[in-house]
Amino acid sequence: MDQFADDLNHLLEKLKLPPVILLGFSDGTNIAMKFVFKYPEKVKALILNGGNLNTKGVKGTTQFFIELGYKVAKKFAHMLIKKDHTREIAGSIPDAKLVFVSGNHFIANKRSQAFNREVEKFCLEKL
Repeated sequence: MDQFADDLNHLLEKLKLPPVILLGFSDGTNIAMKFVFKYPEKVKALILNGGNLNTKGVKGTTQFFIELGYKVAKKFAHMLIKKDHTREIAGSIPDAKLVFVSGNHFIANKRSQAFNREVEKFCLEKL
């Protein structure tokens, strides 16, 4: 994850972008969190979907299946990340706004209109 965060930093520097609104899904959320911890000045806001700070944030039943493979874990997408862990993440981010969109880990794909509506509202608040 650290290498991905460093790669993202390199890309933003190469593109000479101002602080960005960064959206991460699943492992992308984990990368976004690593990135903001290392390079906070480069992030205007975060949108995090289905991430975890560590394996303690993943439900045990899901972690077992993740280790067996993505195809099996996908069948249990509705129970990947604990809500309390998500609340812990939001609680540790200053001025965080936490929104739960009804669905499972793949909400951005399965209920894209609802997900995108919340993302758009958030981005408009930050601009």
